[in-house]
Amino acid sequence: MMADSADVTMVGTIPVPADDTIDAGAVAAWMKGHMPAIDGPVTLSKFKGGQSNPTYRVDVSGKSYVLRRQRSASCCPLRMPWTVNIG
Repeated sequence: MMADSADVTMVGTIPVPADDTIDAGAVAAWMKGHMPAIDGPVTLSKFKGGQSNPTYRVDVSGKSYVLRRQRSASCCPLRMPWTVNIG
């Protein structure tokens, strides 16, 4: 059975594209400062799909987290904070 085209384009993660890069060191520093159990390197990938805000998978210390980022001001006048979803 062939995968539905939406499964190919909307499901899973991809390497972070150059135009959506974020500072993995800054993410790691924030997480370590707010979540003491975090230890080790942070690996980032980007969720596929048409989300209005770039959404990343953050893998660290054997766990995975979701990080949503606001779009650049040139793209969207709506300003939203970063959020890390745990659970």
